[in-house]
Amino acid sequence: MLSGNQVPWGAPPTDHFRLVWDSLRNGVHLAAGIEGIGKYRKCNKIAWCLYETLRRADADFLLHTAQTIWLARDARKQRLLIRFRAVGFKGGEIVSRVGVLGQYKDFNTDATGIADATIAIVKASVTDGIDKPAGIKDCAPARSASGTTAQCALAESEIRATAVLTKVEALTVDAAADEVLAGEIMRGRCNMENDTIACPNLKIVVRDKTHASRRTTQKPEGCDVFLVELVDNLFKGKHSITQLIHHSHVWSAHFASYVQDVENKVGQGIKNVKGAKHRHESAAKPRGRLVLYMDAYIQTAIHMLHGRHDEVGKHASDFWGT
Repeated sequence: MLSGNQVPWGAPPTDHFRLVWDSLRNGVHLAAGIEGIGKYRKCNKIAWCLYETLRRADADFLLHTAQTIWLARDARKQRLLIRFRAVGFKGGEIVSRVGVLGQYKDFNTDATGIADATIAIVKASVTDGIDKPAGIKDCAPARSASGTTAQCALAESEIRATAVLTKVEALTVDAAADEVLAGEIMRGRCNMENDTIACPNLKIVVRDKTHASRRTTQKPEGCDVFLVELVDNLFKGKHSITQLIHHSHVWSAHFASYVQDVENKVGQGIKNVKGAKHRHESAAKPRGRLVLYMDAYIQTAIHMLHGRHDEVGKHASDFWGT
């Protein structure tokens, strides 16, 4: 039995764990190591132990406390990320827990591939010792008479993953067809060959509103030449008024000041136009902000027209032509 500041042989003191934790929270990369602790190899082991502790705490809640689980899934550039929110009872009270379930890389982007990657993330989240750095020893799982240690660990992971997936009752996805179909596959409503029902209690497949609004506006706009040209001139074009404001700190500041002068503004007003073209919300938010703060747009364009006599002034004059 250990007491006081005694630690097991080979285990770093708790102060080292705290230093690594604080460094990670402050965005410090461990490649150069941490003074007073050691180089990258040791710091990485400590960081993994911290991660494993958090992962096991999440897994314990999902397996033993949670009564219902909600998953939020999104994919981009061969990366699939899943967040979770779980609710259950403990001590006669309702308790909840939120967190990141995991990430999966380089998967098939069709519906079946997304469903398989989702199941793989859940399985990894309840499996002990995933991505363990070399040199860390752990207690070996019990060996059964009918299988090896590795086989027993794999079977245990399958059982745990099935228990978690059975509690999933809601899944939020974007509005892409493959994402929605993957949700339907997981709850067994597609009648596909070799279709396994991973989430038998999945009741709701929710389409994320920012993704859905993007698709709702893009489809109709693409059918009309006038709408395509109008959207390009106002929002998407490289020299549109939205992009000119979005990519300039100066014009964003002027726009924000003009917003404060708008009568009957919504709430405290806005400070930008949300025009980043790589984000899904940028297909819908700039349109709403143009309607709500048209006066601020016009005043910013006038400022550009009178304050700049270069290409920016020319593009501002095009806004009036639109």
